[in-house]
Amino acid sequence: QVVADTDALEFARGIVAFDAAELISSRVWARTYRLSRGDHADYLKVIPQHKAGILAPVAALARRFEQQIPKVIAVDAQRGWLLSAEHGGRGMKYDSPDEDLIELVRTYAKLQADAAKTPALLSGLPQPDISALPALLLEFLRPRAGDDDAAMSVGADYFVGRDDAAGF
Repeated sequence: QVVADTDALEFARGIVAFDAAELISSRVWARTYRLSRGDHADYLKVIPQHKAGILAPVAALARRFEQQIPKVIAVDAQRGWLLSAEHGGRGMKYDSPDEDLIELVRTYAKLQADAAKTPALLSGLPQPDISALPALLLEFLRPRAGDDDAAMSVGADYFVGRDDAAGF
């Protein structure tokens, strides 16, 4: 448990009952806790303050696509906290995609296409400058020299492997 997340966990405890909070993912873009009680679990996602505005649109998308996106139990968009219900999913092996991962990507593409048909649903999302995306992608993939915390750096090697990334 990250000390800075104590308030977020107390927020969750005021809404759902749980016996244990396990940090299951810690990345620069979010930390995720599995809040378990017996066989039941809910999930708390803590995102950086400067990205907190994305949570209201996430909750709207979850309401619109109930079958595909875990139910949002509660959200504190100003603090960057999202509490969601167990979704029955499993971890994916991103290094060697299996049929389930391919189906996940297809479903995600369908969600995007369906959401695009409802402009009000997407109106709260940031509108990127398309012409800036190639440069931003290259910056995102650039290895972070001197960064000792692998979870805080991305670098192309995170996605394509260290050998292939050496060409970037």
